[in-house]
Amino acid sequence: MKDTKFAVAVHILTHAASSEEAVTSEYLANTINTNPSHIRKIMAMLKKAGLTDSINGRHGISLSRSAEKISFWDIFLAVEEDSEALKVSVYQKPGEEFIRCVKIRDELNSYLSGINEDVRAKLESTSLADFIAAADKR
Repeated sequence: MKDTKFAVAVHILTHAASSEEAVTSEYLANTINTNPSHIRKIMAMLKKAGLTDSINGRHGISLSRSAEKISFWDIFLAVEEDSEALKVSVYQKPGEEFIRCVKIRDELNSYLSGINEDVRAKLESTSLADFIAAADKR
């Protein structure tokens, strides 16, 4: 099963950025056909990361700063357990007597690390506002 936390977090923040009213977990759950408790779990992660605020006296959330100042990297770090976008395990202990296996492992680690750096750069350069503008053009 694929992890949807990042996609759901973007969905939550997009609605919060686009709404003048507080956005509730019940409303958001209905928009993507999921359980409100799943939404609340992700909302808690976003709040802990400082991306959202609760609104006193009302249910729901709002952005803690403008959508222009929230990057996709900020969102990713809020909901993911570590900062590697591509989580692929490479065997750690190839037979040292098989030098080619060691070289393959080291090259594969380097390759995957480069992919993660590229993903991070793309996420850092994309703001929530950029995403909303692109989605609105569709």
